[in-house]
Amino acid sequence: MGGKERAAGRCGATAALLMGLGLAGCVPTEGSGKSGDQVSVDGSLRTVRTNETSQNDGIAVVAVDVNAGETSLLLTAQADQLVSVEYIEDPSGDRVFYWEDWYGDYSLTGAIFPEARDMAVNWPVRAADAPLQAGIWYVGIATTNNNGYYVNNVDIDLTLQLKSDDDTSRATVRALVAYADGLADDPEVVAGTEAAVERWAEVWAAAGITLEARFTSTDLDPVLPTMYDGGSAEIRSLAADEGEDNDVMVVIGDSVGNQRNTYGISGGIPGTLVATKRAAVVISWVANAGGDGTFEDADVQLYGETLAHEVGHYMGLFHPVESSYDYWDALDDTPECTNARGCENNLGENNMFPYPVCDFRSCLAQDVITDEQAGVSHRYAGAL
Repeated sequence: MGGKERAAGRCGATAALLMGLGLAGCVPTEGSGKSGDQVSVDGSLRTVRTNETSQNDGIAVVAVDVNAGETSLLLTAQADQLVSVEYIEDPSGDRVFYWEDWYGDYSLTGAIFPEARDMAVNWPVRAADAPLQAGIWYVGIATTNNNGYYVNNVDIDLTLQLKSDDDTSRATVRALVAYADGLADDPEVVAGTEAAVERWAEVWAAAGITLEARFTSTDLDPVLPTMYDGGSAEIRSLAADEGEDNDVMVVIGDSVGNQRNTYGISGGIPGTLVATKRAAVVISWVANAGGDGTFEDADVQLYGETLAHEVGHYMGLFHPVESSYDYWDALDDTPECTNARGCENNLGENNMFPYPVCDFRSCLAQDVITDEQAGVSHRYAGAL
């Protein structure tokens, strides 16, 4: 359930709990929000920056004015307490999502878990979820302390991003691939990463997603944060300085938290498009290259499928089954299974399977994305 825990080390940030804004160029726009909101429009994505305060019940009620034609909402919340989504109500006052309904065996969004001081929720997630319609929607954001108790009078910085795009068959995702300090000067790392990005693009193309990747070098420590402990200020600074409000950031380092067998971790399920401490997918090139530190064809395949997998988490996808075989995603076209052999036989080629399926000769290609998984990815506000 939630998160990503692989025998070979791929993980999503939600796993920790389950297992144990730059404003440049934004101007206030009359009629687009409350007084003082910062609003910008970039193509089909409208971004509103605002704030709210949690009330005596520890809940901040966020009013979201959805325009006609807007089909996806990505809400990012940041505070000095833990934040999570409590509920979502449509303009008719119907509660279309409540956190407790999804605190069980089936996973829809990691936003229900108070695991960090930033949180992102995308709505709708599936075709079965209540679609956006014009009018005022309300999102309840809970603020809690480390002991799980609601805390009132907490100021929350909010970014609301609304996408106008009802085509769930075609999309483009922009990715910023950032090398940690010194890695952009290593020809082996660069060649392996660029080949892996090509494999990532191949996997996604079959699901109707076009990947547009650009590359940059940074002075980040090559030992990347695990994201379990809230990410890092350096990640937030990099997202603010180099990222844009319509791209996903992927950071390549030597290791993730000095864990030799961790291939990568997503900074949320889903993750955000704006600058937070968890605004990235972090990837270990060393783990993906294997023990010899060089990229054979099989290593490039694994590296590329890891990139597709982890950014799949970032866009809202869970494992179809967890490696404990007793938690599943909320999608109907990923068969439910309850043991290693059955799950590997039925789901082992799925790109979101929780671990690579290998024998002593090779690993299965994990490049299958089901129609419903593709739909979740297309509904993510960053799939434009």
